[in-house]
Amino acid sequence: MQNTKINDLIAVTEFENIIKKRDMYLFYENMFEYIGQSDMFSKHSHELEKYAKTIRREFNNINKLLLRIYSTWQSEDFPNTRLEKITIFINLDIEAILVKYKVIIDALAEIIKLSFPEKLKINKKKSTIYDCFNHLKSLNNSTDLLQVSWYLDINSYRNSIIHRGSSCMTFNIDEEITFQIFDEYLDPLIIDEEYMMADKKTIIFSHFLVVYVSYLFKFISEVFKAMLIEKTKNISNSEYLKSKDFVLSRMNIGSSMSSDEELLYLELIRKFKISLI
Repeated sequence: MQNTKINDLIAVTEFENIIKKRDMYLFYENMFEYIGQSDMFSKHSHELEKYAKTIRREFNNINKLLLRIYSTWQSEDFPNTRLEKITIFINLDIEAILVKYKVIIDALAEIIKLSFPEKLKINKKKSTIYDCFNHLKSLNNSTDLLQVSWYLDINSYRNSIIHRGSSCMTFNIDEEITFQIFDEYLDPLIIDEEYMMADKKTIIFSHFLVVYVSYLFKFISEVFKAMLIEKTKNISNSEYLKSKDFVLSRMNIGSSMSSDEELLYLELIRKFKISLI
């Protein structure tokens, strides 16, 4: 458990530091470099860019859903009967975050397929998401984050909601949003570390969100870093080096997050760090 706590704290702190820098290029640096250079090593550069935009769009949607959850939770329209009136909306938004998370993982898998067509069949029925990430694991430059199956947990939660009739339920414990995904027999599906739990059955939403979004951010970065190293190892520096401005000119990147989203993330991260003391 101690290693898990340390890993969670490292991932969250890295995410926090990037948010504080308020630089969109740094937020997706490895993605921009990989997609910006992709025409040198892939005939699918247009499709790669399309999936990269999907990742950025869905990450932005997660940010907006998070902001809406807390805006709803803190709304003065529900002074006394707040929980009863707004729980249904928060339940739906939490479920939507899990779906968006899975869309990002799927888009990453498609990018890996397009990047290694000789190893992975582009047809979805031929190569699964597991095949894609297992291929990255096989590369010499694979990182520790690619060696674990944390991302499969989110997939399991999302699939249980979409395909097996499970549902998200939100609770108010000590003025904190807590939640759980229950199966059709009302058994809880999410069992996490003690510091993530509000009680024996429910999860502190803010802790869950900042940890899993931090891992997602780090995962996106490391997937593109591993592919970038692999794909450019036989390309000379003179061919590879292009200015940051050129890469950015190819990418319609938009903004990483609004100031309200930044402030909310930083506050939730602060609370998470305090809880670990």
